[in-house]
Amino acid sequence: MCGCVNEGVKATTVGGIDVMMMCGCVNEGVKATTVGGIDVMMLCGCVNEGVKATTVGGIDVMMLCGCVNEGVKATTVGGIDVMMMCGCVAEGSS
Repeated sequence: MCGCVNEGVKATTVGGIDVMMMCGCVNEGVKATTVGGIDVMMLCGCVNEGVKATTVGGIDVMMLCGCVNEGVKATTVGGIDVMMMCGCVAEGSS
C-alpha cells in the first residue's frame, strides 16, 4: 500500500490475512509490525530494482524493492503468494 507520507500503517488483505504495511521510511532500515501474532520485518528504503530477504520466525521473507510505477509484484512466502504494492513516489527515498 502506497502513498504514505508520514509514519503510518496501511492494511491490505492477502489470502484472507490482514497484512500491515509500514510506510514513510526514508532511509535504509527495518521496521517491525505484528501480523496475526507474528512479528513481520519490513525492509525500507530500497532505491534500485531488487529483492531483499529477511527472516521472520525462521521463514525467509522476500521483499521486492525499487518499483517506480504503480503496480503489484508477487512473491511467495511459505507457499503463500504475497502481493507487494509498488509505486510510492512521495516517500522521499531517492
